[in-house]
Amino acid sequence: MTMSHEVKEIAVSESCRLKKFCKLHFRDSLSSKQGCEHAIDRGDVAVNGHPIINPAHVLQPGDRVCLVINDRAIACARDALPIEVLVEDDHMAVVWKPSGVVADQRDHHTLELALPHSLKPSQTADALPKPRVVNALSRGMSGLVLAAKTLKCWDHLQDHIRQGALGCTYRLIVLGRPEQAAVAEQIVFERIVPPPGDSHDAPCPEAVGEQEVAEDDDSTASEQEPCTPQECQDASGAVQGRVRWRRRRRRLEKKNERQTAEEGIDEDTDAAVSATVVDIASSNVVGCLTTLDVLCSDPRQGLMHGVLRRRLHQHGLKILGTKDSVSVNAAKRGLQKQKFHACKGLYMALTELRFMHCTGEPVHVTHPEPQKFATLRQREAAAYSQKRQAVAIQPPGEQPPAPGPVSRVNFMPHMRPAAEGQVSTADTPNRKRDKEKLEREWMLPEFGTQTLVRFETTDGTVLAVGYTSVLYGDHGPYVEFDKEHIRFDNWVLNTVKQHPNRFYDEWFADGGRVLLYDQLQTVHGQSCPPAGLSSVTNLRPEGYAAYKVGKCYLELSEFTVLKEGAPTSQ
Repeated sequence: MTMSHEVKEIAVSESCRLKKFCKLHFRDSLSSKQGCEHAIDRGDVAVNGHPIINPAHVLQPGDRVCLVINDRAIACARDALPIEVLVEDDHMAVVWKPSGVVADQRDHHTLELALPHSLKPSQTADALPKPRVVNALSRGMSGLVLAAKTLKCWDHLQDHIRQGALGCTYRLIVLGRPEQAAVAEQIVFERIVPPPGDSHDAPCPEAVGEQEVAEDDDSTASEQEPCTPQECQDASGAVQGRVRWRRRRRRLEKKNERQTAEEGIDEDTDAAVSATVVDIASSNVVGCLTTLDVLCSDPRQGLMHGVLRRRLHQHGLKILGTKDSVSVNAAKRGLQKQKFHACKGLYMALTELRFMHCTGEPVHVTHPEPQKFATLRQREAAAYSQKRQAVAIQPPGEQPPAPGPVSRVNFMPHMRPAAEGQVSTADTPNRKRDKEKLEREWMLPEFGTQTLVRFETTDGTVLAVGYTSVLYGDHGPYVEFDKEHIRFDNWVLNTVKQHPNRFYDEWFADGGRVLLYDQLQTVHGQSCPPAGLSSVTNLRPEGYAAYKVGKCYLELSEFTVLKEGAPTSQ
């Protein structure tokens, strides 16, 4: 294949600048004004046999201008990417794929098209025309990518993958904390098989609003239930895009199922998933961020990401950056996604590869985690520490004692009927769900109790005596108090957040683990709630919650305890 060829040579009849001359005479070959500028910058334009890279060069009558198209330079400028090559020989190479780059899709700016510009050509007899990606990673992931440069190495690595001998270690950050897990502890995530007939037997449910796609490839449109014109008109572009993506994913999964049926490989059963806890960081938004090193062997090319996501979801862990960690209501409407969950990218990287070379030698390649992992942990830990330092209850360097196994509710409350004019604030599905959960776990009626209720910390400190009601909003349920209910002597005012236009004052107790909000303004007109695990966007014009000025609000947590009667001591 010829990498460069001469297009034409033209003599200059009158004096002009090189850029203007190219636009007038080479427009058919370069197609645009910007293409002319790029050709001059690459050195494709020569004057009297000498390349000129200055667009303002003045041509004289009698000069001969020649345009030479360099196909390799054009392809390099179009497809080349900054790729870090870790291991390379005549048979294979291991490179680092940055996040946001497609691995093997046939399009511009993909890793497979950029490999010929970053790797040395193989000198063996069975060399491939260009390197081929062996282990495909999704666009949002970063990590080690194995590329084959010869046909022998390609066949060997494909057999290696089908036998489950390709060892992979994924570094990822999940929301929450595994049960009774500590740093450097080994955890095995077994597959949880749902009981027969369970309607929730899907390993990881997709966001609400996605349409189901037929499993069989030979299913026709007549077998599917047609939709009305109004339904088709109401379907958003985001939902349609997810449906197309699901169809492609189903085709890939069925193709891999057919290829691995003879080997007896099951999608989840044969995937061994074990993890080591690397770090546990506290967060003001999600409570806890756990960094895991997940060790697994991938018997299917390109499906391990989905297996890990489903397996961790079965154990109550969600990878930061996936749509499972985004509010279901926000994903359904395509509106305001959770700022913390969705806008920080996918925190999953392939940092270690173990395989056998086609020559019989073992290969072990490692790479440090991306910088954004450590940046996120440090930022969340600093914000958590700053918020707790504002309390200044515990001495410097001393951690507050861990709460013991105490009961949340030490009495059986009696519901007080709603007074005239009182209307329940649990009027949407998410609020009704919060009300059912709070009354089941805390047995706290919405409109108060006939007996006196006091709120304490786990060490017995009285926080409040009595309450007005329970307010259900789009940011979660909060207990509403009057000022006379609060024991302010046991609270510390947060003096850090003192903005003149603030909506509330923060009060801390129990070392900063219990927060009280003294409302200064209503949230009228604020239709979208702040980010949070219980936040749901309903776009209510009156505001996401009916907070009242002069009232105090408390969110119940594992650090609060409810008891009956007045306190025996202050």
